[in-house]
Amino acid sequence: QRTSVVVRATADGYTADSATIDVSAPTLTVTPDPLTSRLGETVSGIVSRDPADAGAALTLTLNESDTTVFTSSASVTLAAGETEAQFTVTGVGIGQGLGPIPGSGWGLVSFELGGVSLATANVYVLPNDALSLTMTDPTMTAGDTATIMVSRSAAASTINTDLAVTLTSSHPSILTV
Repeated sequence: QRTSVVVRATADGYTADSATIDVSAPTLTVTPDPLTSRLGETVSGIVSRDPADAGAALTLTLNESDTTVFTSSASVTLAAGETEAQFTVTGVGIGQGLGPIPGSGWGLVSFELGGVSLATANVYVLPNDALSLTMTDPTMTAGDTATIMVSRSAAASTINTDLAVTLTSSHPSILTV
């Protein structure tokens, strides 16, 4: 991105003059994209810039598209010579439930300089320890047999443990599980 900036010189008794300077914004990369958090969990990401753009310090303002889904660091500074800086996001809710898993939250964190967005990253907030049922075809005829896949999202510390799941039917005289 390029922004034109006009610099103007004035002094009493002198004719004013101005010059236009084209300022190139640094190219930023955000990893990982998407950032994935659970409700109440804080995760870290990295914003990086090209070494050729690292001659001066750069302070970026972070803005959240939906603070009902997540919050982020207010700003991040890359010191002169640094090409990377860490930032955090914290999952606070699932908002409208528009994330990649039914009932999860989604938003964008943007990295801004002078009110101009230089980069964005997706942020997904997953509900804590949720079960999900899926079937290839949710319609059937009486007497048919169907397969229902049960999957779970859970904290990394519990995902590799056994889990007993109980299935029930709202109409056991019509559908038994």
